[in-house]
Amino acid sequence: MSQIINSGLSVNNDGLEQEINSLKDLITSLQGNVNFSLGLTWSILGVVVAALGVALFFMVRIWVHKRIDEELKRVDKEIERINEELDDRLIRVVKETPLDEYLKVKETHWISPTILNGWLSNGDFGFMIDELGFVNYRGIIYRGEIIIDGVTIHKLPQGFRPSTDLEFGVNTYSLDNQMHTARITVNAEDGQVKLFGCRDIHVIFNGIRFKADKSSQ
Repeated sequence: MSQIINSGLSVNNDGLEQEINSLKDLITSLQGNVNFSLGLTWSILGVVVAALGVALFFMVRIWVHKRIDEELKRVDKEIERINEELDDRLIRVVKETPLDEYLKVKETHWISPTILNGWLSNGDFGFMIDELGFVNYRGIIYRGEIIIDGVTIHKLPQGFRPSTDLEFGVNTYSLDNQMHTARITVNAEDGQVKLFGCRDIHVIFNGIRFKADKSSQ
């Protein structure tokens, strides 16, 4: 009798062990599925985030280019407006000035200064003050006896001097037409126009232009 009971218990234990093992396998399988699902979910989220990042980058880039284009258009309009105002002012100046006086200012009011320190001119070197109050230079001077740095070329009279000291770059050239540059300074207090860094024979003053100080006129 005891043998039959023990046999039955053994059978029941074997069946229970099989059920437990089956449950373990099922749990392991479910864990694997869950881990795979989580991995897949994170992968999908990563792809979505990357796609959103790329989309955001291009959206920002498009927005920035649009703002730059708008700003450039605004600047172009502002420049156009300023140019129109300047043109209108010049037209008013010409209209308010009789033609003969205007031509006289443009053509005959050039002053030929006394050139110092042995520098010379072929006759076209000079300066004038135009209808807008700007001093303009023209002409070429050529090497004098004193060619050290800071040599005074001439002195501007009262009414033609700037409000602050100024410096200009000028072109120079030698006998073999090699072009170089030098510096011209204009002193606001005493009107001295000086030459620096010149190593050539000829110095071109064309293009030097500055506003005259009204208080010195």
